Amino acid sequence: MLLAFCFTVYGTSDLIGSPRRMAELLALQPPVAGNAGGSYLTFRSLPGLQFGIINICGNFAAVFADQAYFQRGIASSPEEAVPAFILGGLTWTAVPLTMATSLGLAARALMGQTPKMANLTAEQISEGLSAPAAAVALMGKSGAAAMLVTLL
Repeated sequence: MLLAFCFTVYGTSDLIGSPRRMAELLALQPPVAGNAGGSYLTFRSLPGLQFGIINICGNFAAVFADQAYFQRGIASSPEEAVPAFILGGLTWTAVPLTMATSLGLAARALMGQTPKMANLTAEQISEGLSAPAAAVALMGKSGAAAMLVTLL
């Protein structure tokens, strides 16, 4: 599903269809406070850095407070556990990165640019509805079904 979303956003969609078009659409959006040049396409983002620090601290606490992680760490041999946790972490990184760079950016790029994309409120975006709205705008009912399968 992740690959279908990426290929649709950056390859086959009539609304976006290429990285260049994505950059053009994002340039039409209001600037982002705290990002370098107000751009959506930057790695210099103070709010992004703050989110990253909070997320790392929260996940660090969750891992050490989670009994299942603790028991698995004690019961497993280091030769098996360390590579498994590293591989799992690297694999999991692809999921939020792909969702953010495909459907997340697509939702922002299309907002106010096409009637197919719902104009979401800040509350709806905070509830996580931007990715499903973008999937529906780009892929119709099959996008909604793909998003449902992804979430399940």
